[in-house]
Amino acid sequence: GLAPRSRPDTRRPSRSACGLTDLLYGLAVLGAFAMALGAGWLWKRDRKRALLLLGVAVITLVNVWSWSTLPVPSGVAAQPAG
Repeated sequence: GLAPRSRPDTRRPSRSACGLTDLLYGLAVLGAFAMALGAGWLWKRDRKRALLLLGVAVITLVNVWSWSTLPVPSGVAAQPAG
């Protein structure tokens, strides 16, 4: 007889989608660190703008943290790679 074909598991994102997401998270974190360094450099020149830049860096890090803990379509939160 004919064996039934196995269907691809559509509940998980593809491996390439995970890699792209990880890349974007990494770029956002690097950008946040660059903003924090820029705020430190700007501190003595313009304290108000330095605080605003630091605030944006903190918001970016909080956003990356919250995005990385979103559940995948299967309903289970994404686990860190490793």
